[in-house]
Amino acid sequence: MARRWLAAFGGLLLLGATDIAGDQRRLAEARAGAAEAQAKAKALEARAGRERDAAAAADPA
Repeated sequence: MARRWLAAFGGLLLLGATDIAGDQRRLAEARAGAAEAQAKAKALEARAGRERDAAAAADPA
């Protein structure tokens, strides 16, 4: 009886650990995606700044 209980409890612990590992993986993927989006936004801001500066330099006003 005790062996069955230990086996069942061990199985539940294993399932819990698997869920935690999956959650951690998804969190890491989300963080990587957020960092990539932030880098793209920063590059777009820099490009817009360069274009704005070029337009201001070309303006004969």
